[in-house]
Amino acid sequence: MPAPDVIDVHYHERKPPIRCRSLAEVDAALDKLHREADPARDPLAVAIKVFGHEIDTGLGTDPTFLCLQIEPCDGEYYLAVGDQTEGETLMFYGAGQDSYWQPKNLIPLQDARAAVRYFIEHQQRSPCIRWQDWNGRDG
Repeated sequence: MPAPDVIDVHYHERKPPIRCRSLAEVDAALDKLHREADPARDPLAVAIKVFGHEIDTGLGTDPTFLCLQIEPCDGEYYLAVGDQTEGETLMFYGAGQDSYWQPKNLIPLQDARAAVRYFIEHQQRSPCIRWQDWNGRDG
């Protein structure tokens, strides 16, 4: 697959996105945002826009969430599904509106980051993650 020319990492409603031109730059930006996430606040939600798709994930906590919105981002999306069935809903702030994630949608941060890289490289959902679509169907 061709490498993207531009990958934008949105992390704040009132700040411009971090513009990346390679997967290495995306990794560096996400590493920096993860380190800088304020532990006194809720974890940070970021939106990575590439190839017309949007990859939403959380930083500053482990486990985290992962959501893939498929172009044109009008309702087709896939959520990562983890092993947790009990626990508290986790709120994330940052890109977009505050979002709340059920324990079943929390996965290890390392798995989420690997799935982000996989999507950017292959424009497909990672086969290493269990996914559910917008209707809660496995897929």
